[in-house]
Amino acid sequence: MATFYSDVFSSDPSTFTKQDRRAGALTAGAVLYKRAYLTIPDTANGDVIRLCKVHSSDRIHKLVMSSGDSGTAGTIDLGLYDLPDDPDGSGIGTAVDDDLFASAIDVNTAALSQVDQFDEAALDDFDRGKQVWELLGLSSDPQKEYELCATMDAGSTQAFEFLLEVEWSPGSAS
Repeated sequence: MATFYSDVFSSDPSTFTKQDRRAGALTAGAVLYKRAYLTIPDTANGDVIRLCKVHSSDRIHKLVMSSGDSGTAGTIDLGLYDLPDDPDGSGIGTAVDDDLFASAIDVNTAALSQVDQFDEAALDDFDRGKQVWELLGLSSDPQKEYELCATMDAGSTQAFEFLLEVEWSPGSAS
């Protein structure tokens, strides 16, 4: 009979009593919550909406979106951007992966109520809880902050409310 080990255990089965493969934040079970809310104006078209910061070592478990109806047009991407270079932080940084989490979310058909948006084609449920740098396909943690942003791909024809709820475990430098 074979014995199998999850990724919580060391890759060396002889040390099966050590749970050392994952960082402390995952084994400690700390799950935190962020809420990003705003009213998106009817003039938003191609605009980037800064929602919240995440650290490269954070582990994102859920991205849940609620929105009003944007009228007869409107799609949104959810992804990551570098922090802005300007001293006052009022600009937007360079896109790292502007649709890492979701692409072309339709907000013009009807209002959305707590729809999970961790659904981009490159990600699936088995990617939940991975560190942000792993989701980006990097080979190591760059130890930096990113901004989680929404991009209005197709402009809305009326102002609408937007809410993104994020559940995550903090990484080593959050």
